[in-house]
Amino acid sequence: MNSFFSSNEPGKGTYIFVWFLAWMPANIAVTIIDTLLAENIIKSLDDWNTYLLFAFIFEVPANLLIAIFVYSKFPYLKISKVVGYVYFFGLLAILNTWRQAVEVLEGYNMETGLTSFMFISYYFALCFGFRQFFINSKQW
Repeated sequence: MNSFFSSNEPGKGTYIFVWFLAWMPANIAVTIIDTLLAENIIKSLDDWNTYLLFAFIFEVPANLLIAIFVYSKFPYLKISKVVGYVYFFGLLAILNTWRQAVEVLEGYNMETGLTSFMFISYYFALCFGFRQFFINSKQW
């Protein structure tokens, strides 16, 4: 078990373990925030843009705070080895959610421009925020 958490040269298993330890709770927190926002803001389709704004304001920091907190607890991990996966899997997750949202909105003949902009912004805020926190640290 010591080799799994070794600070000398952490293996792939350690990186995968910390990945799940960071992003699973982050995704659960974002899902809870998203559900609460949707239930409290969206009373009609006219409220969609307001919901998007609040979702961005609360969900990006929640995602980042949890992931950064967890990765900070493992100072021997090199974030430069992780960041590419953050970009890739973050993109897949956001593209999937974006696709689902656009399908629903198009079913109601709603414009999807702001929705698309917010999803793109969410992705870049997540990637940039995660990278910027660690880029000048010993973990990079």
